[in-house]
Amino acid sequence: MNWIGTNGKKGLKNMILKEVILGAVRRNSFTAKATDGEIEKFAIRWLQLAPDRWRQKGQGRETQEDVE
Repeated sequence: MNWIGTNGKKGLKNMILKEVILGAVRRNSFTAKATDGEIEKFAIRWLQLAPDRWRQKGQGRETQEDVE
């Protein structure tokens, strides 16, 4: 998944989920006045960094086998 939908991935830009994200951000009093462009900029960056978060998710955890 990416914002535009390139490389055969689903595009968030044309999904209902985009409106959900915009609405959720605007419900927060701190970010209520954010423009669509500002929200989209941060959403795009969050999606770009998703693979790094996914790789780091398993690091530093002990498995059941490690504990035994």
